[in-house]
Amino acid sequence: MKEKKTASTLQRILVNCGAQAKEYGSCVAARIPEVEHDMCLKEFIALKNCMQNTVLISSQIRLHCIVQL
Repeated sequence: MKEKKTASTLQRILVNCGAQAKEYGSCVAARIPEVEHDMCLKEFIALKNCMQNTVLISSQIRLHCIVQL
């Protein structure tokens, strides 16, 4: 059951955060091979925030469904 929840959460992240992932990936790819710490920090933070918000919302939805049972 946990695997299904994990897969569902990862699926939501991919759907919700695709644009942020593309921006971050493009930023890193444009700077290879001179990769430096925090070089795409703005893009990384946007992706991280999107992922965290998606996980939080998924958890709240799951909790809401359990409470309604």
